[in-house]
Amino acid sequence: MRIPVKSDYALRAATVIARAWPDGRARGADIAAAENLPLKYLHAILVELKIAGIVRGRRGQDGGYTLTRPPKDINVAAILQAVDCPLIAEPGALDRGAAAPLWSATEAALQDVLREWSLADLTTQKKTRQRAQRAQITQRRT
Repeated sequence: MRIPVKSDYALRAATVIARAWPDGRARGADIAAAENLPLKYLHAILVELKIAGIVRGRRGQDGGYTLTRPPKDINVAAILQAVDCPLIAEPGALDRGAAAPLWSATEAALQDVLREWSLADLTTQKKTRQRAQRAQITQRRT
């Protein structure tokens, strides 16, 4: 599976901002340095996250970015939708041909996973490892 760079950067940036929750702010330059992201591209992504209502920015010496709600209330799907991730198909886009049921089921499963995972999950490594282990066990069974 190919993950668009923009989607990856958006998730990584949102995760850094989530780690600062609830009292701190993450400055754009600090996010870029922490995740090795190009600052100019990061700022464009942060604008999209602001427009989607996921983050808010504050200028000045005490400025930076913070989430608009708790990390547990922001799922991965919302972040990907904010940056127009092509992993999320347009309604009806997969309803063609003999394989349509397969692609629809795949899309539904992917959507479920993206909605299930929150920024809080991504910032808690223990949960991330547990879920990865469960996914590996599930793959072995199939």
